[in-house]
Amino acid sequence: MKAYVEPEEVALMEEATTNLRDRLLVRLLFRLGCRISEALALKTKDIDFDYKEALTRATAREHAERIISEMVVSGADVTEEDADKIYQRELKKGSRKFTHMRYHSFLMYFGVLKRLGWVEATGETENSSIQDNYPSAPNRTYYRLTPRGKRAGDKLWSYPLFTLYPKVGQNHMKKSG
Repeated sequence: MKAYVEPEEVALMEEATTNLRDRLLVRLLFRLGCRISEALALKTKDIDFDYKEALTRATAREHAERIISEMVVSGADVTEEDADKIYQRELKKGSRKFTHMRYHSFLMYFGVLKRLGWVEATGETENSSIQDNYPSAPNRTYYRLTPRGKRAGDKLWSYPLFTLYPKVGQNHMKKSG
């Protein structure tokens, strides 16, 4: 079984949504790599739009300067117009880099929750909208928290992978005191 989602599959999921809220949720989960709890807790004030734009521009400028320097060292004549084109090209690459995430993050996270026994299928399924274009796609399956998942505290929910592999988690946790 595949443990990640291809970009084309995410695009189909976005297209299958029936409202803006669901489309945004799909994008948050798959493009930013955030957890469901993080997505649900987000407030507009939590997003620093200026920082992301400044970081994208600085990275693009740095990459463009490196490319231009290499061209000049190799004897190329680089005009202001050429330099601007290189910068614009790097800016487009940067925008993609900073706005896309690891597409498998959500599936990996949810898979860990299932292995821990914190969530279980309810047995209820229904046709999914993706089946309009891909009839062989699986039905939508509904899940619920198990009693074990409800008993797990905030600390365990914050690091479910470390809960699944406690020896690994101990090496990555900050030591207090």
